Amino acid sequence: MNRNKTGVRYLNVQYNVNPGKRVVACHLTFGLNLNRLPYIEMLKDNEEFINLVEREFRVEEWTINDDFLYEPHVVTEVVAFADCAPEDEFDEELGKKIALTRAQSGAFDTAAYIYERIQDIFLKAANEIDIRLENTIESIDKCNNHVDILIERAYGNDSE
Repeated sequence: MNRNKTGVRYLNVQYNVNPGKRVVACHLTFGLNLNRLPYIEMLKDNEEFINLVEREFRVEEWTINDDFLYEPHVVTEVVAFADCAPEDEFDEELGKKIALTRAQSGAFDTAAYIYERIQDIFLKAANEIDIRLENTIESIDKCNNHVDILIERAYGNDSE
């Protein structure tokens, strides 16, 4: 239906109009293209990422798009309402526009929430890598010191 630079893709819009209650409801189904995020491939098997996506979205599939890039198709729905004030005249078309705008805003709020959570997952993973790297460097230094001590014990100090 509609794709924009944020990765939010509007897939389906349905309206429920209730003139008696002076309400219009907009059901906006949208997809989120997670491929726009750097290093998303690294998270495909991350349990925390998978739980986040499955909790917030319906994962349709991981496919290869036209650019031969992996694109996780995740889909969810936002519902928004437009209520007509009692003193105003009920206008179905205006109500649909207001409800759609609110639903689109909700879709962007959901996308921002997901992107922030994914950023947290990335930062957590990067921090774990940093800690492992520091521990590895420390272990290598200790091993090198032990090797130096063993060489010195075995051969003595030949530098004199």
